[in-house]
Amino acid sequence: MSVLEGITLAQHYQLQRRLARGGMSEIYLAIDTRTNQKVAVKLVQQDNTEFCERFRREMYAVSTLEHDHILPSFDYGEYDPWCYMVMPYIEQGTLRERIAHGPLSPTEAASILDQLASALQHAHDHGIVHRDIKPSNVLLRDGLHVYLSDFGLVKHLETDSSITQPGALIGTPEYMAPELIDQPASKSSDLYALGIVLYQMLTGRVPFKSTTPMGIYWKHLQELPPPPSTINPAIEPAIEQVLLHALEKNPQQRFASAREFAQAYRNAISSQTTVNVRPSGFTPSAVVTALPTSRKATTPPMLQKIAAKKRPIALAVAALLCLFVLPAWLGFSFYSSHHHSQLSPIFTAFPLWNNYPIQPIVPGKQHTPPTQPPPTPTPTQAVPTPSNQAGTKSYIGQPVKTGIPNTYNQTLPKNDDDDNNNGNNNDNDKGNNNNNNGNGHGHGHHGGKHKH
Repeated sequence: MSVLEGITLAQHYQLQRRLARGGMSEIYLAIDTRTNQKVAVKLVQQDNTEFCERFRREMYAVSTLEHDHILPSFDYGEYDPWCYMVMPYIEQGTLRERIAHGPLSPTEAASILDQLASALQHAHDHGIVHRDIKPSNVLLRDGLHVYLSDFGLVKHLETDSSITQPGALIGTPEYMAPELIDQPASKSSDLYALGIVLYQMLTGRVPFKSTTPMGIYWKHLQELPPPPSTINPAIEPAIEQVLLHALEKNPQQRFASAREFAQAYRNAISSQTTVNVRPSGFTPSAVVTALPTSRKATTPPMLQKIAAKKRPIALAVAALLCLFVLPAWLGFSFYSSHHHSQLSPIFTAFPLWNNYPIQPIVPGKQHTPPTQPPPTPTPTQAVPTPSNQAGTKSYIGQPVKTGIPNTYNQTLPKNDDDDNNNGNNNDNDKGNNNNNNGNGHGHGHHGGKHKH
């Protein structure tokens, strides 16, 4: 039990129980006896000069920043040895408690991001940097309305004189931007922390973890955040692009403002079901353009490395083919089209080329398909002998009448015209039978003399 429970501040804030305890303050649930309403009272001890100075800056920032999504202040003052500030009590708890139950849907995360970005944009427009954006500083009223709270590390960009000791890192390591190691806090460092919050809402965890605060911050400096889709496969590529863009190591490569960040995320969500639709006020200067993208199978890193090594080899082989094989083929085609008469003896020297002659293609000349060579005589055809020169022929195999080509090796009936043709056949022998006016009587050549 805390020693402060039961005491009354400013004569009407009765402390009930402690709600939370931070590095430099404590928060209590109290009852305002004048209105009988529950309130939250934040207390800081006055003996710590740095804490009290930061607490006064927080009270000033909250009193000047009137916004629907910035937790307002009802009252503030001093109660020896404490400085206190009275705020509304939000019964629904914090965003951290909500994430503990599991990742949020992209639509639910968009609603919270819109409200946080609106509050942060308002603070930045007034020259105030929050420096401690994290889920435990985001309060949920009735599960829908969001408040950004705890401006204890607030910094005024224009008039602030730094009270941070040289070399000291201020903030929560899981949400600190890499550039804070050697640069002052800025709007961009707030946007980096907001990106970590969105990452945590969608995946249920922060991107970097370690056993020590310095180990966590070292990962912010050296390592890339794991793609959120590897943790939650339901995250679409367009959403992942927006999220990783907000977590760029270089602050110049992040979104220019909290408003632009929220608009790009909204555009990524709408692109899942609507093509080329941008919400009103979309800033074209956003580096990430969230367009509808289908899911692609992720190639393992090892296969990507192997493919990257083989790609130059494939390109080299293709280049050699283009440099040597293609010119040689084109040159042969050109030479054959202009010197076919010189190439013909070469081709005709082989039986294969005789059976399947190749005709060069000459531009502008009409080409006829090659004719099939006549069939080779079969062994069953007639073989002339000295004894049959007068018209009687002997055959090997079945006897076939002369006057009909013995192509199919079959016996045909005798034709009366054979007597008029004096036993001369119509095959392509040395003696040719020339028909005269189609009357069936021809001139048979025998021994070089004409016989009528």
